[in-house]
Amino acid sequence: MTKFTEGQYCCYGIICIRIISCRILMQNDNLKLNVSKRKTMEIKPIKTGADYNAALKNIEQLWDASYGSPEGDKLDVLVTLVDAYENEHYPIPPPDPIDAILHYMESQGLTEHDLELYIGSRSCVSEILNRQRTLSLDMIRKLHKGLGISADILIQSYPLRVMS
Repeated sequence: MTKFTEGQYCCYGIICIRIISCRILMQNDNLKLNVSKRKTMEIKPIKTGADYNAALKNIEQLWDASYGSPEGDKLDVLVTLVDAYENEHYPIPPPDPIDAILHYMESQGLTEHDLELYIGSRSCVSEILNRQRTLSLDMIRKLHKGLGISADILIQSYPLRVMS
């Protein structure tokens, strides 16, 4: 069992905790936070699918907990652990650049004509959206600056359709 003192930092997996007015006891794979006198929060790392499902059930039970209450604090920690587990085991790949542009157009009510300012001529816009031509660096910069679409998304390669 490891004991930490006030002012110390404790890093446990992806969670770093600064000890302010609580005691942290670490035993085996469990982390116990003695947040206040006689109130203990048990936190177990999420390593398996079973741990993940158990954490989700626990979150569901704690969902209506008051902010700042021991239950609310436990909910915050569990949500952080589940988020880290999901990011590692179920990553969401960034969208395809053309799909991102089409989604943005739909969400903002834009037409192909509106993209001419950022991409070029009507035929160039059509070729880009029909995947017959790749986005140039200049187009990516203009789309990012003018429409706010992430350059990280726009710079990705995407398959071109071969005209037959």
